[in-house]
Amino acid sequence: MSKTKSVVDPSLVKYDYIDALRGIAIAGVVLVHSNQIVSMKSCFLSVLARNGARGVQLFYLVSALTLFMSMKVHARNEKNPTSNFFIRRFFRIAPLYYFAMIVGYFLDGNAPRYWAPEGIKNSYFVLNALFLHAWHPCAINSVVPGGWSVGVEMMFYLLLPFLFAAVRNVRECAGFFLSSLLMNSLLTAMIEPQMRSFISQDYIVQYYFYLWFFAHLPIFAMGIMCYYVIRQLREQKKRTRIGGILLAFSGILFFVFLKASSPEHYLMDNYLFAGAFCFLTVGLSAFPSRFLVNPGTMVLGKLSYGIYVIHFYVVQFLKSHFGSNAPNDGRAFQWYLIVLIISSAIAAILHTVLEKPGIAFGKRIITFREKRKQRKRGRVCPSI
Repeated sequence: MSKTKSVVDPSLVKYDYIDALRGIAIAGVVLVHSNQIVSMKSCFLSVLARNGARGVQLFYLVSALTLFMSMKVHARNEKNPTSNFFIRRFFRIAPLYYFAMIVGYFLDGNAPRYWAPEGIKNSYFVLNALFLHAWHPCAINSVVPGGWSVGVEMMFYLLLPFLFAAVRNVRECAGFFLSSLLMNSLLTAMIEPQMRSFISQDYIVQYYFYLWFFAHLPIFAMGIMCYYVIRQLREQKKRTRIGGILLAFSGILFFVFLKASSPEHYLMDNYLFAGAFCFLTVGLSAFPSRFLVNPGTMVLGKLSYGIYVIHFYVVQFLKSHFGSNAPNDGRAFQWYLIVLIISSAIAAILHTVLEKPGIAFGKRIITFREKRKQRKRGRVCPSI
């Protein structure tokens, strides 16, 4: 398993297959949105492009896995692991997200849009700035395109320290997964009718319950399960062979689910594809195939957050100037590469000027707090 020390935090190990999984995820997400410029013509490629959206579920699964990995290290090495975790995640996510809010306001202001038919209210900006927008159906995805997934991710961060302490093995992961499925069904049944009474656009209510936090909590549970399965697999002598079998099985599942997927079963398809991604993740951890774990996917993975945030604006610009109603597979693929390249280039710049300084600033705060805590513990109380 190829691994390196993290430049940001030398106590952490960075695994190449993790970056590759993020790269695969963002490649899928960009595919579904670039298809808005020129759509695919063939039935198979259209279905493939539509299901590129499942990359978000792969992001969530990988996020849960890696955060459990880092929590284990930080809990062992830090005096304030929980509060440090929140500081670390805020300064990882916030600078780029706030930049996207500014860009969105500069481009569209408060104008009405799909998720906010009556326009953007000031409260929507406040909710997004506080990362609470995932709880409001008109704020969840209107201020920053695709911002719903960041809001859901931030809600998972709030639960993570509790889950790290409470979910300690595969069996408890299975219980957490089943209970989260039940929780989503019950809460949706209770809240959806009430929400329809004060939101007149039925489509907003319908799609909101596809996007909200509880719909994706089972997928985070799958990521935690991957963490414990990977730990167990490391002790197996034939782990490489097992990894290869799991990779092949994940590919079979992906194409089976691709063929059976339907917009009418969006939520169930999310869970099915996440199941295939579990096999993919565990398989790559044991057998990092060069076909999937390579410099291309790894670079995309390292830049994935920036690509995700910025590619919506790139697609919006290109669609307004070059969009076509005539489906064409060749042109659709060309525009996909163009969007991916432009978004990656901008993301590389933003990684240097926004993400790295934000991460470094958070690290300085954590280092200061850790040293202060160490000094306090090192003091000897004077005898009375």
